[in-house]
Amino acid sequence: VDGYVPTERLGEFEQILKTQLEEGTYVFESQAADVEDPEVPIQLKNSSFFSPFESIVETFSLPQYKEMDPTPLMAPWYILFFGIMIGDFGYGVILFIAATLALHGLKLKPATRNSMKFFQILSIPTMIAGLCFGSIFGGLIPMKPLIIDPTKFYMPMIAFSVVVGIVNIFAGLALTAVKNFRLNDPKGAVYDSFSWIMLLAGLLVGGLASFMNWGPMVKNIGFGLAIVGAVMIVLFSAREEKGVGRFAWGLYNLYGVTGYIGDFASYTRITALALSSAFIGLSFNMIAGMLANRGIIGMVFAALLLVVLHLFNLFLSGLSAYVHSMRLIYVEFFGKFYEGGGKPF
Repeated sequence: VDGYVPTERLGEFEQILKTQLEEGTYVFESQAADVEDPEVPIQLKNSSFFSPFESIVETFSLPQYKEMDPTPLMAPWYILFFGIMIGDFGYGVILFIAATLALHGLKLKPATRNSMKFFQILSIPTMIAGLCFGSIFGGLIPMKPLIIDPTKFYMPMIAFSVVVGIVNIFAGLALTAVKNFRLNDPKGAVYDSFSWIMLLAGLLVGGLASFMNWGPMVKNIGFGLAIVGAVMIVLFSAREEKGVGRFAWGLYNLYGVTGYIGDFASYTRITALALSSAFIGLSFNMIAGMLANRGIIGMVFAALLLVVLHLFNLFLSGLSAYVHSMRLIYVEFFGKFYEGGGKPF
């Protein structure tokens, strides 16, 4: 009989054998699992803060035994995306109160408790983003934004979203290098990660230098770095190929740089969802305001309508933020360094 057991529970397993089987009737041997073996089952292990985000990883795919657990690597990004996409202090307060009451007042299954903890954590960045945007129930309670009002200054907000995306993608490429170094593959780190970082960083620096008139030196350094990265990709990205095929596949891989334009633009959804949440909330406030002007009965109906409509907007905004944050993690972030395909323990 053979199987797997977590390393930290090996002693416990041996003790169970001793108590359940007679001495001399069995032989027990154990050895460390092969890092490259795709059959090794996976059991994620994270702190109480990060463990609620394991469901995001499991929905995509568990890591292979040779890979890093991406949960603590992606959780801060997911928190950031989700908080900005809803971006309302009032909605964050409702999320926090509802999740906290459920955690402390209801008898929940472990999976449901993890979900409540998940939304309790996400309520904090939602409240912070709401304060930064000056949004409390879509402007129902007036507040001066601490940083920016995205409904008025949407172009800077879009630029901020793209910058966040660029940093997120570069972080994913850097993690490719970390993964390759862990697998004793320094060539993979250089040719599959550093080359792309040089190419993209060079194009960004060179393009900004041309647009912002930073001077010919900065522009030349940027485009020079991009050329070096491009040459490395063409010559070494298809290292398993031979002869002309290696060069042809290298050119094909280099063509993939065009896809990064779409990747960067994809992060504008952060601003788009923040704006949709804000404007829907604002329109609900306007509807309730018109009712409130029709006397006491109108005010009562307006109050009830505000509760129902804002809860509905919170549901829509939360669902959109949940899905689109996952989309950015799965496609843009995981797509740079994460393979997956692990089997659950």
